[in-house]
Amino acid sequence: MDLISRRSTVNGYEPFLYSRSVRENLLVGKEDASDSELTNATKEAALHRSIEGFSEGYESMVGERGVTLSGGQRQRLALARALLKEPPILILDDALSAVDTNTEHHILESLEARSGKHTTFIVAHRLSTLRSVDRILVFAHGELVQVGSHEELSKRPGPYHELCELQDLMDQSIKLESLGHV
Repeated sequence: MDLISRRSTVNGYEPFLYSRSVRENLLVGKEDASDSELTNATKEAALHRSIEGFSEGYESMVGERGVTLSGGQRQRLALARALLKEPPILILDDALSAVDTNTEHHILESLEARSGKHTTFIVAHRLSTLRSVDRILVFAHGELVQVGSHEELSKRPGPYHELCELQDLMDQSIKLESLGHV
């Protein structure tokens, strides 16, 4: 287990940030990272534009536990820090839950472009996060109950199929509400 902990990086729902600058928080991932590496990591994490909008850019203070940032910005800063580290195993534990779906899509594309560089485990409650992954493991009551791709599991009877149907119903309801039909 010690080997796994040394070779992996976990990025969670509520990331830990230091009461320091954006740059200093990023450098925790890789102390000798160049400005170019910082920029690339923040672009992959869909954070670079936000940082450019901060009054002091990468030198902006994030406050105690990242209080000056939105939830999505905190998650993306922690993700950029993890990407700088370039771990063989990257574990994202609901680490994109506070970002909108467009930003999530950009981040997932960036992670896919890195495929082959590391193995990524994604723990997620949002189905859109899982649509493009290679293999989905579905757990119910602590037990593994289904394994497959989104395409396979969405068609096969079981908990994942039920979640897909529920998501479709919610999407239809939202669409009808926006059209004023409800």
